[in-house]
Amino acid sequence: MPLLLNPLAHKIPGVITPNHISIFGALFLLLAALFIYLAQYNYYYFLWAGFLILLFSITDSLDGILARIRQQITKTGTYLDSVLGWINLLLILLALILGKHVRADLVVTTMIFSLFYNLTNMQSLSLTGQRFTENDRPRWLVLAMILCLSVFFSKLLGLEAIPFGGTKIRSLDAIFSILVVYYVIVLLVRNIDLWKKLAKLDRAA
Repeated sequence: MPLLLNPLAHKIPGVITPNHISIFGALFLLLAALFIYLAQYNYYYFLWAGFLILLFSITDSLDGILARIRQQITKTGTYLDSVLGWINLLLILLALILGKHVRADLVVTTMIFSLFYNLTNMQSLSLTGQRFTENDRPRWLVLAMILCLSVFFSKLLGLEAIPFGGTKIRSLDAIFSILVVYYVIVLLVRNIDLWKKLAKLDRAA
């Protein structure tokens, strides 16, 4: 994506700063959350939501590219970009709950494990000088687009509910259940790896 966005970044007028693009991009996710909520009345809104999330992912890369080209990388800009992105992603999850597309307990459980993962990531940074990953937001954006498209096509094809154990589970409920299991496994692996690194640092001290 940087190769495609570099020429565009050079054509952006000087009065537009990277922070302007961050704020403008955040509006895409805000609108996406609104469309996800409204999709309970018309599932075609999921397509619009997916498209808006794609537009946000473009602006999310563009603001950083513009900042590097103009040498305008600032701590406030980094903070603004991060906070706006995560707030709007939380709004998307809230829209999924309020739109009755997925069980609230599954979303909350996923977010708890996600929070634990990020806290462990920060602990890794403070204790070893390295994070597990620099930025998990691109994964969430891809996942959000997949969720929107999955629900749209499941409704379009009449496959919204999946037969399981004599009952039926909604597609999004199944996806979030898988996410919970994924986070449990990732957290276990990451914490074991972090423990080994810390033990190695202790021995070297």
